[in-house]
Amino acid sequence: MCRRGKRRLAGGWHGFGKACALPKSNKRKAAQKDGVQKMKKKLLALFMALVMVSGVMAGCGSPKEAEGEAASAQTEGEGQTENKQAEDGQEADEDEPKELTKVTLSAQPALHSLGIYVALDKGWFEEEGLDVDVLTYIAGAPQLEAVASDSWSVGVMGIAAGVTGLVSYDLTCLGFSFWDYSSQKLYVRPDSEIALAGQGQVEGYEGIYGTPELYKGKTILCTKGSLGHLQLLATLDALGLKEDDVNIVHMEIAAAYQAFLAGEGDAVCLWSTFSADGEGEGLIPASSCEAAKLFVPSVILASDKALADEETTQKIMNVIFRGTMWVNENREEAAQYYYDLCIDEGVTCTEEYALSYVQESDAPTVEEYKAMFEGDEFSANLEMAMKYYIACGTYSEADMDKVMNGFDGTMLMNAIEFYEENYAE
Repeated sequence: MCRRGKRRLAGGWHGFGKACALPKSNKRKAAQKDGVQKMKKKLLALFMALVMVSGVMAGCGSPKEAEGEAASAQTEGEGQTENKQAEDGQEADEDEPKELTKVTLSAQPALHSLGIYVALDKGWFEEEGLDVDVLTYIAGAPQLEAVASDSWSVGVMGIAAGVTGLVSYDLTCLGFSFWDYSSQKLYVRPDSEIALAGQGQVEGYEGIYGTPELYKGKTILCTKGSLGHLQLLATLDALGLKEDDVNIVHMEIAAAYQAFLAGEGDAVCLWSTFSADGEGEGLIPASSCEAAKLFVPSVILASDKALADEETTQKIMNVIFRGTMWVNENREEAAQYYYDLCIDEGVTCTEEYALSYVQESDAPTVEEYKAMFEGDEFSANLEMAMKYYIACGTYSEADMDKVMNGFDGTMLMNAIEFYEENYAE
């Protein structure tokens, strides 16, 4: 007998080793069996061939179809490449800093300009695509002299300098910032007969010290053309006096302050930190804008160059208004900004004064701005200031027309709408 071994293959179990001899009686059956097996193998081979051909035909299709599919695949690949390149380009654009428009503004170390410095620190100008430089001036006169040489395009200043800008420099008033009267005061010494007379002796103006007779002939140190000068004129008007009834000596504010402390003059017009310093020295505020009922706002002026680029100037107005509203709503933090500004600009200031100054001053709210536009109060304020100037001979009626025609509040109204849409709570 033969031994059969077994091994496991994928097709089943098969014998291996030597072939075993068959008995003769079984040879015919074996031959028949071999014939059947050969026929089965042929049929199986034919079937497998048909299956393979059918699979090839179904998978390949016609040459044109193959070309179409290849072209489609190529187009899809190119599209994906283009999309990837576009995405890469967009990412590169986002990574690259946007080019900013360079502009130069002018301001003063005063509350009416504080919104500009806040916006500069917080990056709000950059948000609007602006690269801003700010030129700071201690007073309006040098600020206006600078615009004549095209040093700045938009500036914030007191209304006195603003009137001069409208009349003599052909600037345009775009709008108003903070009310500019809280620190504008007329000071006398504590032993002055005006101070000793006390308040409440001028009908309708109970906040003013003294009587009209006590002011006549007095020497008053004042920066002519300033808001302090305007405040003095309003005080004289409240007293029923004219400019000629007193002796006004023109001095810049710093010089006037030092001269008064040294004993010159009978009264002095001060504002801003000089007012705080004066009160620290014991000076008495004989009158003020509020006491004389002179309510004037500071102004935002623009040059012809600024007006020629309307889009950029509107962005500037949007940011200035946003900064102004922020100061209105964040007094304590704004006071720190103001204190830092004064120190940086070499202006004497204390943190206590900065806080009191900012807290007692304000700008109109959004709703108040709207009401003032509807009631034409901005124009009325300009007209009031001009009447005082005309009365003392500083300006003429023709200048009045120039000032009134120089106000265009369109950009301010746009800025208010922009603020309401984007930042108002």
